Amino acid sequence: MRRRSDRATRCAVNRVAAICIVAMLCVSCRSVISGDASQFVFSQDDPSLKPGTYWTLASKWRWNASGVGDQIGSRVEAEDWNDTLSIKQVSSSDLVLGLKRSGHGSLEASGSFIIGSLQSDSWKIDKEYSIKVDAATFRGADGKPIRWIVDAEGLDASGSVPQMWVDRNYGYTEVQFRVSGSKLVMAGGFAFDTWAVSYRNLTTGYWSASGNHSTGFKEETLRYDKRHGLLLQAEYRGTYGLKTYGGAWNETETCVASTISSNLEPPAEIENANLPSALIFVSILALAALILSASVLYRRKRTPVQLMTEDCLFAGQSSSDEPDSSVSQ
Repeated sequence: MRRRSDRATRCAVNRVAAICIVAMLCVSCRSVISGDASQFVFSQDDPSLKPGTYWTLASKWRWNASGVGDQIGSRVEAEDWNDTLSIKQVSSSDLVLGLKRSGHGSLEASGSFIIGSLQSDSWKIDKEYSIKVDAATFRGADGKPIRWIVDAEGLDASGSVPQMWVDRNYGYTEVQFRVSGSKLVMAGGFAFDTWAVSYRNLTTGYWSASGNHSTGFKEETLRYDKRHGLLLQAEYRGTYGLKTYGGAWNETETCVASTISSNLEPPAEIENANLPSALIFVSILALAALILSASVLYRRKRTPVQLMTEDCLFAGQSSSDEPDSSVSQ
């Protein structure tokens, strides 16, 4: 009984090993296909950038401040919202973007950071408007750069894009965000190759006392897909502060935005290019199924003589593996 059990155990192990091999092949093929999908990028002239195209970024913004002396107290504000951007109109001269923002916010305050008598509050965020973008300059009707889309043509590792920045004197000025690297970003189930553009400089904080605002450094990174120039990710972090005659306070601000859904479509030629990988995947699955089927059929067609022979072989091997002390017992 023990030897027949050993044989059954070994057969089970062989079957498990075969299943593991099939699973490894499946994972390998999926990796190949996902590798092809990472090239699902398209150009600003691509017909897939048409009215009805949309993408949604989820943002989390946090700001907190705390003070000492005559500025003692604290304040924490948080906002979570979604920006759904859609292409409403495309022509040779301009592009019209629709922006719908919805979310919620809250605050908790104490000490000198209470405004009026409001120690806590919450609110809803609900905005909707259109942005007209000049197709030649990628600027809005006011002549300022647009955050949501940039001119990606010709942008390389040493390039830059214009963006707006609040300086330390509360001035709204145009600066150059420099390319700081590239990264694959998921959007709508596909991976898009993006340029990361970054900028770091002094800026103004949110709190003030006696007409004096806090200042500090802020660093911002925006990620645009390399073909369309659409904003797919954003993040920034700033630390600000101010000393007064009787005290001081510090502030920290963070914001992270990522694309959570979209209907961006890859061009037809990229989909066709992915077909060979799919065929390879199906072929390997079929081959694995044939191997397993052949193994099962062979097992069922063995004669009693063959089974007895296998039992003898296993028995001989098991006897040789057992120590001599077992005989004396």
